Amino acid sequence: MKTLEIQGKVTRVGRITSVESRSYRYVKRLFDIMLSFILLLLFAPVILFVYQKIKSQEGKPVFYQELRTGMNDQSFIMYTFRTTTIPSRVIHGLPPYPFPSSWQYGVPNEFTYIPNPTVTLTSTGIWLKKHKLDKLPLLLHVLKGDMSFIGPEAELHEITRFYNVYQKQRLKIRPGITGVVQLADKQKLSYKQQLEMDLNYIKYRSWKKDVKILARTIRKLL
Repeated sequence: MKTLEIQGKVTRVGRITSVESRSYRYVKRLFDIMLSFILLLLFAPVILFVYQKIKSQEGKPVFYQELRTGMNDQSFIMYTFRTTTIPSRVIHGLPPYPFPSSWQYGVPNEFTYIPNPTVTLTSTGIWLKKHKLDKLPLLLHVLKGDMSFIGPEAELHEITRFYNVYQKQRLKIRPGITGVVQLADKQKLSYKQQLEMDLNYIKYRSWKKDVKILARTIRKLL
């Protein structure tokens, strides 16, 4: 089962006010639609190849499904290519109950999510992780509007349902495939620090910031 480590207090401070323009929101959504559509066309052969490879070598299911929380606290099923064995996938999907009473005021600042330590990657999964191909299905989520290319990481619904009012401000925009936290070394950041980085991006988001994040993402992939 998933393991949760909780220490410290819960973050509860004031609301943030975004300085973004209305045109920025519309143009960014148009950019997401156009780029995701183009990339889906370009990567269609790769997506079909990966689909057949998993199906023939590892069997079904081909996709890993996980309930995530999107913009305005709307949940959606996020699809990625399955990289683990089926028994590991089932164990990994069990909800981390029971939550301690300290969560009634929000997710603790020093919360750490620890995935199932017994998870087993398949040979195809290792190959997918190495070449960053397991997340290709996220392009479809961007096209549909569940996600954006840039934004906070799509959090597990099991966690966001415990968000307090301040923490829910992280859900004001679409979650992103990449973002300031995704590019950082998350193991060195507390949950509070990750939250503050995301909220800072939401408050001051702009094309200049987005271009920098995209450039850093491309350099990291290469």
